[in-house]
Amino acid sequence: MDSYIQMLADSDQDNPGLPPGQLGKYQGPWFSTQLTLSLTVGLASFLVFCWLRRYERFKVLYKPRTLLKGFSPHEVHDHKSFFGWILPTLKTSEFVVLQLVGLDAAVLLSFLRTGFYFFLTCSILAFAVLVPINYRDHGTSEGVPPPTNGTSSFLPSAISSTAPLVISTFKPHLKHGSTVYLFSHLAFTYIFTILALVFLNRNWKRYIPLRQLFSLELAQSIPARTVMVTSLPPHLRSERSLAEYFENIRLGEVDSSSRDRDARDSGCLAVESVVVTRAIGSMRELLERRTSALATLEKAWTKYLGNPVPVEGKKAVSGYDREAEVETILRGAVDAPDAGREEEEQTGRDPSSNGRLIDVDDDEQEDPEEDLEAQLLSRVKSAISTPGRKRPTLRPHWFAKKVDALDYYAEQFRRADEAVRKRRKGKFRPTGVAFVTFQTIASAQVAAQVVHYPSATEFHTELAPEPRDIHWFNLNLSASSVFIRQVLVILTLLILLSVWSVPVAALATLLSWETIQDVAPRLADLLGRSPRLRGFVQTTLPSLAMVAFNNVLPMFLEALSIFQGLPARSWIELSQLKKYHISLLFTTLFVFITTSTYTLLRDISESPAKVLDKLATTLPDSRNFFVSYVMLAGLAIMPLQLLELATVIPRLFYQMFLTSTPRDHAELNAPTSLNLGVVYPQALLIWTIGLTYSIITPLILPFATLYFGLAYLTYKYRFLFVFYRPYESRGQAWPLAYNRVGLGLLIFQVFMLGFFTVRKAFLLVVLMVPLLASTVYTIWRLYRTYVPLSRFVNLSQACEVANGTGADDIVKLRKGHPVTRSQTHLNRGRYGHKGEGVYAVAKNPHTDYSQPPLSEMYPGVLNTGGPARYGHPALFGALPEPWLPALAEPKETGAEVPQAVKDALLVVDLRRGWRNLKRAAKQGINLGGDNEGESSEGGRRRPRATSWGSMPSEEDPSRAWRGSESSAAPSPRREDLLSDEEDDLDEEDEHGNIPARYSSFFPHRPGHNIHFPPTPGNASETEDEG
Repeated sequence: MDSYIQMLADSDQDNPGLPPGQLGKYQGPWFSTQLTLSLTVGLASFLVFCWLRRYERFKVLYKPRTLLKGFSPHEVHDHKSFFGWILPTLKTSEFVVLQLVGLDAAVLLSFLRTGFYFFLTCSILAFAVLVPINYRDHGTSEGVPPPTNGTSSFLPSAISSTAPLVISTFKPHLKHGSTVYLFSHLAFTYIFTILALVFLNRNWKRYIPLRQLFSLELAQSIPARTVMVTSLPPHLRSERSLAEYFENIRLGEVDSSSRDRDARDSGCLAVESVVVTRAIGSMRELLERRTSALATLEKAWTKYLGNPVPVEGKKAVSGYDREAEVETILRGAVDAPDAGREEEEQTGRDPSSNGRLIDVDDDEQEDPEEDLEAQLLSRVKSAISTPGRKRPTLRPHWFAKKVDALDYYAEQFRRADEAVRKRRKGKFRPTGVAFVTFQTIASAQVAAQVVHYPSATEFHTELAPEPRDIHWFNLNLSASSVFIRQVLVILTLLILLSVWSVPVAALATLLSWETIQDVAPRLADLLGRSPRLRGFVQTTLPSLAMVAFNNVLPMFLEALSIFQGLPARSWIELSQLKKYHISLLFTTLFVFITTSTYTLLRDISESPAKVLDKLATTLPDSRNFFVSYVMLAGLAIMPLQLLELATVIPRLFYQMFLTSTPRDHAELNAPTSLNLGVVYPQALLIWTIGLTYSIITPLILPFATLYFGLAYLTYKYRFLFVFYRPYESRGQAWPLAYNRVGLGLLIFQVFMLGFFTVRKAFLLVVLMVPLLASTVYTIWRLYRTYVPLSRFVNLSQACEVANGTGADDIVKLRKGHPVTRSQTHLNRGRYGHKGEGVYAVAKNPHTDYSQPPLSEMYPGVLNTGGPARYGHPALFGALPEPWLPALAEPKETGAEVPQAVKDALLVVDLRRGWRNLKRAAKQGINLGGDNEGESSEGGRRRPRATSWGSMPSEEDPSRAWRGSESSAAPSPRREDLLSDEEDDLDEEDEHGNIPARYSSFFPHRPGHNIHFPPTPGNASETEDEG
């Protein structure tokens, strides 16, 4: 006991055993300082969150998922008390999360729960057995002898000073490195390894049923039955020839003369539709130009009228009808002369220099009803009254006459819009990528797993990503381009890690006590007077700085993953997961080795055998830092994530400076999505650190347990209330996480092997070899056993579901976890085909959500759910129309509405009624309802859809679903699967709405005769880009 007290007193002596500049001595009450800081930040964040989430005005920040279109609350969403959300969130099973949110969320929560129970079990065993043995041998809770000059006890001073006294009453005096001490470390190395493998195996067994049953439940969805084909040979780069190829694959003896189509299709891979992607050429630039012109136009109107448009007070605007203005923008000013465009073509002069801009459609000009409407409504534009504000003007060019700014921007938009629509009607060259949708999920699974072509570089198949998951810019890259990109990404990553290690290593060196004394002696004197400040600088600041550095890395790594050329957004996330995990291991776990690189090189030159000893000596010396790091990550950073500061702070900036139009406000309220490539590496790092130091520093285990427990609660809440993930990766993050947990397990064993080598316990070193070998084999064996079922759906159940006899397992999945059909709308609605967008509808005076926000999948098109048939968004995506500010709602003061407001509303109603009546008469619609739905071919040139889910055929991909008479696929029993949901997910085939060019090919449609086989000699239906 006296030697222990003397050790605490001799804290200013140098430690000759440490490398120069090594952060090895954490002096002062660093543990209590770090614990106080972490608890303060964590509790404050948690309480502030519990307070804010109760208010309706903060719902868009902390409950945006509940504001999505079609959201139906579950019982977990009904609790609004201060702490009332905690228990319901924890009690919500992962099967409920699977049905409400999706597979990726359930898999992540399962991994976090596994980590919690694993570290909880290790904590109980370590503190029940290992910690008393350490106290018995060293008088401290740690698994290594304490340094003779540093404060190394992790426990509060009262415990650390009294515990040795209690244990010393019944322990004999043993020398350091006793047999019991070393063998206990070996035993716990075996125990922790076996526990880790058991928990990993249990998680695999939970993951596989989730993966299989989730896929079987969506077996009739288009993504589940679609295969992506890459590197197509030239003679198969047409929809018909590719469909003929798959349908010619006979899996059994079938009479080709049979008239029963079901009998014929039972022996082949029956194809429902085929889409060969096209090289869009200049479409991207045209869409960007159109989007830019649209944004400029909307901002000009917002600046002119305000948002919302005032209808009361001194600034009240009268005579404004938003729909009429949008119609005028789309069609052009019909009251202007008809010679503007001809003058521009003949003289090259801009017609805007002569006055009002025009865009007259000849067909519409010849219609007498259009002329009548123009005459009746021509005065409305000039009738807009804005007190104190004139209609804006501008000079299109230097020294040009001023023209009306709104008309000028409208003309620019019309030209860009016309260029896009005209280019969409052109010809586009087919590429080597295609999407083939089969009639059953079983056919898709077979087609994705077989080798189709004798050439190894052609005709590769794999399960297709979901339409919203596709990164269209990377889809058509050539194999050589992808290879060059991958090489450049690897080189860039190595350079990035090398550069990144410089400031991190410098930070670790500058924050070591020896360096502070050398570089800043006055600062060292100041820190020496305050033990708490000294502990804060030497322990808390390094962990804070490391967290800050690690949070910056994902931005660079995501850019690298995108540049790598991966064709799916989920694949980009998984690639980012790999890169980020390697970066964290390098910059965090091994950063203290890099600070003594010179010493390591010198030891290697003198004696290569010292390298392992040096590693085993250096890593334990960094144990205090890693306890501090895990403590900060679990107790402070994880609760802080509940405040959504990464979303709130940028939102405030955008709202104050960059948000003005209704579209801007609508996009600002859209919910965020969780990036799995950032979440998993951080949890894997804590797992690796906690396991590596579990025996050397058992106190790290409770903090690792708290990290995984708080992460489970935090992410489950965010999945249920905050995040909306528009696509699924089919749970493919777990196999990657499993491999990296196995890597962490091997790092732990290698570290313990070096530890025993330093202690000269060669018998224990020999006993570690079988553990290493068996661990490698077990990790490999588990991966080989389970990974096929993680990538594909088993053919047995897939065929049963296709035949309508395999719904029992799906019923069992739902049994005990009741979720209504409406509550799964946000999850299952992602696989629907109506094209309806899912976006926030939070009450906001600055937007009325009349349109979906712009899509993140592809710029320039609306977020209407993505093309259901894998049509390219540039060719088939719904185009946004001008979104002008809406009228402000009159204040409810109880007074009579002003007559000016009544007149404005009356004018709007009359205009809408006239427009609807004229449109109905022109399209040949019987208003009496006798021939509803019939229309003539003389409809409007640009029909405006009443719902964003039913756009014109020019803007939609093919909408032929499996409900059609020619491509109906067998489905499970409806009474078991509650497949009335199919009415929500699928629409009846509409042959008349199929685009004339580059739509899905349906081989079983009338008039599509199959000719076998397609050969390179036959002309393929390719069209050159026009």
